[in-house]
Amino acid sequence: MIKGAIEQVKEIKKITADMINIPLTYLLFLGACFLLWKPRYIELINVSGWMPNNIEEIILGIFNIVYGNIATILTILFVCLLLLTLLDRYTPIFSFFHYFKVEYANNTTVVWNQYSAMRRLLAIIVSLITQFWIYYFTVNVLFNPYDFAGNFFLSETPPGENSLILSKYLSGSALATMNLLYVLNMLCAIYFIFRAIFEIKFTTNKSFLKSDDLSLYIKINNFYATSSTNERFEMMILKREYRKKQEFLLVRAQLSPVRYRYNNYNENSQRIIEEIPIGKRSYEVLDRTDNLSDIVYYFEALKEKNNSQLKCD
Repeated sequence: MIKGAIEQVKEIKKITADMINIPLTYLLFLGACFLLWKPRYIELINVSGWMPNNIEEIILGIFNIVYGNIATILTILFVCLLLLTLLDRYTPIFSFFHYFKVEYANNTTVVWNQYSAMRRLLAIIVSLITQFWIYYFTVNVLFNPYDFAGNFFLSETPPGENSLILSKYLSGSALATMNLLYVLNMLCAIYFIFRAIFEIKFTTNKSFLKSDDLSLYIKINNFYATSSTNERFEMMILKREYRKKQEFLLVRAQLSPVRYRYNNYNENSQRIIEEIPIGKRSYEVLDRTDNLSDIVYYFEALKEKNNSQLKCD
């Protein structure tokens, strides 16, 4: 039953992403905002009528353990993220991680990596202030016994008259943090609405990597090529690190484009070949597969073609 419900939620997420182009979580948030604005509809929905009180209390209690102390939790997570970043940048402390690399017979490799820890910490922070906070907000709009809709905004109900604070369900600082997260998620919802209105999706034959993405790959092989206009390229075979399933890429990086400088006094132009800074280079993915032999075959064919052109020149 639970597995079937999870599959249905996944299917609904896919439909909303494809048809509406707004994440299901933010559709839920907009629905909760409507109920916050028109609380009389909460009684019409009457979720409490078909859900046992003890389950409501358990759900609210679990969420409140986290979000009653959300400012402290976020501070700890940010400090850990900052500490990892500083240690990675200014110390060699993570250099011993390569000793933890283990390769198994099923072609699976397990490694320790500080960047994975940073990404996971950041993902936890983002989830806490967006996705999981929206679930917490929605559950409170539907179930909270202290008139959550009437007391949520501190600007409308002062702390001395706020039943959420007087009942010690939330502290004043926790409720203030909730108000800030509400504004943040409302801005995100507005962004998704504008994106749904203006964004157009279409398929393209080209795929590119950013220069920052290269840190996730190991360079297996490469060669340098020169076009007929003297533009320089680097062809590379890259292997994705830190992933259970193997992935190999054949990538073409443009190292130096041809530019033209025109003389103001005549119509002649001077051709200039300039080196592109590493951070501004484009990395075009020519092929992507989990079979290294396919990439090697393509790579060798391009290399042979380049060598033939050099001989002709």
